[in-house]
Amino acid sequence: MAMAMAKESVPSPNLHGLNHIRKPAHVFPGGRTIALMLTTGLLFVFLLSTHHRRATFYYPPMPTHISPQTTKAGHEDKICNLFNGTWVRDFRGLAYTNITCPTMPESKNCGKYGKQMDYVNWKWEPHGCDMARFEPQLFLNIVRGKTLAFAADSIGRNQMESLLCLLSQVETPTKVYSDTKGIFVTWHFRSHNFTLMALWTKFLVQASEREINGTVVEMHDIHLDKLDARLAANLREINILVISTSRWFFRKNYLYEGGKLIGCIYCSEDNITSFDVTTAIQMALRTALNNLSNCQECGLQLTVVRTATPAHFENGFWNTGGYCNRTEPVGEGEAMTTSTVEWAIRNAQVEEANTAQKKSNYRGQINIEIHYKTLQVEAPSKVHSDTNDKFVTWHFRSHNFTLMALWTKFLVEDSERDINGTASGTHDIHLDKIDPRLAANLHEIDILVISSSQWFIRINYLYEGGKLIGCMFCSEDNITTFSINTGIQRVFRTALNSLRNCQKCRLRLTVVRTTTPTHFENGLWNTGGYCNRTEPVGEGMISEVYQEIRNAQLEEVNRSQKQISHKGQMGIEILDVTKAMSMRPDAHPGIHLNNEWMRSYSDCCHWCLPGPIDMWNELLLSVLKKYGKDLQNQ
Repeated sequence: MAMAMAKESVPSPNLHGLNHIRKPAHVFPGGRTIALMLTTGLLFVFLLSTHHRRATFYYPPMPTHISPQTTKAGHEDKICNLFNGTWVRDFRGLAYTNITCPTMPESKNCGKYGKQMDYVNWKWEPHGCDMARFEPQLFLNIVRGKTLAFAADSIGRNQMESLLCLLSQVETPTKVYSDTKGIFVTWHFRSHNFTLMALWTKFLVQASEREINGTVVEMHDIHLDKLDARLAANLREINILVISTSRWFFRKNYLYEGGKLIGCIYCSEDNITSFDVTTAIQMALRTALNNLSNCQECGLQLTVVRTATPAHFENGFWNTGGYCNRTEPVGEGEAMTTSTVEWAIRNAQVEEANTAQKKSNYRGQINIEIHYKTLQVEAPSKVHSDTNDKFVTWHFRSHNFTLMALWTKFLVEDSERDINGTASGTHDIHLDKIDPRLAANLHEIDILVISSSQWFIRINYLYEGGKLIGCMFCSEDNITTFSINTGIQRVFRTALNSLRNCQKCRLRLTVVRTTTPTHFENGLWNTGGYCNRTEPVGEGMISEVYQEIRNAQLEEVNRSQKQISHKGQMGIEILDVTKAMSMRPDAHPGIHLNNEWMRSYSDCCHWCLPGPIDMWNELLLSVLKKYGKDLQNQ
């Protein structure tokens, strides 16, 4: 997600680096694995508007990808854009509860900690057509024997947590792997032989966090032309991949290509080109999609790009008292912010997705005939988790389905800088190297969901070919300043290129989720910001940062789709959720959570369970329906 804003307005949240990451050891052969790459958006630092004025809303159309659905007139031969709609009242009841979902994390269990539950009585309604409610048995039938991965930050992990709750109404998965931090996680649904993975990546491309005197400084060196090595290492095992990135670009980062510094984001340094955040995001996504499309040894059948989603902090950021206490969705004409960066990011993401799609002869138009059976509740089993619960694996035994969570900040290789032995929050990001922790798992994943954006929103240094090419949110002499969009775009480009070109992967599908907004009001997360709204807001202008990040992500997906040259090559799809989630400031945990890292703070970045984030998986199921028979035939 990209926002053009002054360096001084970018706080330095206390983000935790990635250490002691190892490859998952338990993935079930012959089964299907879905993995998420997780790049945390919890510490997203941009302040959104503190008021609710009406405004003209401009929603850039999806360039090419429109999903077939039943129209309100009942004609199934027509098409509609599932991503363009509004939130309407819905009192059909919950898909799951904190009692029926054994995998629900305490940090998202909003009802348990006092949040009023009216926010769940809304559904996403596309304009002109109906979207089916999530059917867990249908989903598991489609992904039987596959591996699906989410490659993203903690917002991507949030979607995987939603998917686990939805699927656990049919089968309880077993967690078969988790690294010590819980950012690389794998679950297995045994009865469906389905594997679900979460792969943590900040940028989709390689990045390293900078250190000053042994302390990380929240700046990254991002190598825009190198796929995150951790993502690349897992591509052989993934059939379906969902990717996203944006939030990690919103900080001072340095951008590299060919090992040389080419610029930076949020910096004003002599002799360093300043990149906007949207361009950086688009370049990263382009790299990711190119790599995914050209991967020779991958099992990828489908890649889905999720667009950026906004935060909803008001009157501050996550660390300056920002809150998100609204109680209803906002309307389409109600402004939540004063800029449109988020939409620019969303549009860039769509553009890249369409570009990648056009390069492929494979269109995935498949008619699916699936026989239903009586649903039997199956709770997943956690078969692996690291000590920090960032690398986790669940297994649904009766479906032989594995679900993994793999933690990554940037999707590419990165290292956090230290200052006197203390992490600084600044990263060195290698834009041309895929996150090695992701790469190590690719041979086990069938379906991968990736996303990344929030970790870009700070000072980061960007590298290509091992050489500093620029930074984001910096103002240093002789260092090119890159925009957050450029960094994010380059990261996605590296990630998607690596996934597409993986020779030993079994990836059949990669899904890119676009950026989502925070909704802090009257401060940030650590300065009193809150999110206490009780209803959705209208379809107003959202932050320019999110728009630009979303656009950068879409542009890279489009570019990568165009590079897919033959049928049977990994598919790439996008989950464009930026607009829908910008209208839901009422659905964040706020103060209603149990999280040791966020005590006395509001979480206006992640999403309550159950809640509107479940809609993301309804969209994901719509994508999987297109690829159902093809996934089973591979």
